[in-house]
Amino acid sequence: GALRSARTTAIANGAHVRLDSYQDGALTGFVTTVEGAAKDHQPPKHDFPPGLKTEWSSRSVTFGPDGSADTSLSIVLARPDATSVIQLFSASGQVTVTHKE
Repeated sequence: GALRSARTTAIANGAHVRLDSYQDGALTGFVTTVEGAAKDHQPPKHDFPPGLKTEWSSRSVTFGPDGSADTSLSIVLARPDATSVIQLFSASGQVTVTHKE
């Protein structure tokens, strides 16, 4: 949902929107930055639940005003009982999600 929201925000605002993954000890998540928006108008930082393992093929992705992304991206979200793979295709900005249990 966050990737789709970032893409929609980029198109609606005619601005670049960047998602950056982070890891701080055992805590992982991402930060969204909207180009040109004041600090207090940026989306909140998103922490993943404890115990969720994440693997990003790239540490960041930026959506342009036309909805395209600067890179393709794969994110694996894994819990002991299930795994989800999120794929972002750069040219179209299309996002797909597959779940494996």
